[in-house]
Amino acid sequence: MLDLWLNKKYRKENWNIVKHLKKLAELFSSLRLPSTTTRRPRSLLDYHKFKGNELRVLLLFGHRIFYRVLQQRYYNHLLQLVVLMHLAEKRKIDNVDLKIIQQLSRSFVVSFPELYSDRHCVQVVQSVLHIGDTVDDFGPMTNYTTFQFENDLGKFNGTCNFGRIRSIVTIDEAQPISYVAQLQNVLPLICSLDESIKYEFSGIQIAPKVLSSFILIDVDDIIEKTVLFESPTLATCVYRFPNLIHSS
Repeated sequence: MLDLWLNKKYRKENWNIVKHLKKLAELFSSLRLPSTTTRRPRSLLDYHKFKGNELRVLLLFGHRIFYRVLQQRYYNHLLQLVVLMHLAEKRKIDNVDLKIIQQLSRSFVVSFPELYSDRHCVQVVQSVLHIGDTVDDFGPMTNYTTFQFENDLGKFNGTCNFGRIRSIVTIDEAQPISYVAQLQNVLPLICSLDESIKYEFSGIQIAPKVLSSFILIDVDDIIEKTVLFESPTLATCVYRFPNLIHSS
């Protein structure tokens, strides 16, 4: 899909957005990724050289850069793959998750030739149909991945509150306290399972405006690390890591 969108030879197609490549590269560079990531993604200008980890980061956490650049039907189709892969890497997958994975994989593959033509519905696209069976047989995909992450962004207080640590302070030699910009009006990502059914995915949260309040919280109240994408025009997105290994 990335090659279809960004390769000049498809520039006359409705799905192609190569004319926006420099803008997309700037947006992708603003994604706040862990400082300890072993292979930080290169510039999107070098997308044709991307390795597996770089493509994974772009899919799971960087997809928002394509919002309002891709036509809506192509972006909605992309979201199906994004949510599907988040669920497939989820820390614990139940029967409901498995059913949604299967629905998303079918819908994604069926829609692909309608959007990109039969010619581009190659074997790797068809393989998406088998993700549900693979997860059912072997469990979450994190059982057979080695990607590791850490970050200074977090979910805290045991609730669905998200924020960014601005600094860590101590008062009168007491335990350290985090000074956190807490995001407001955060809502879950909405993804289409098919033409009539919508699915709220809590693993990706979107704040329509860059609006935050500043609070002090105990360091121990930060229970989970996340990834943050901030843009004045594309709102703020918070991405929970699909599994505890990557978020701890």
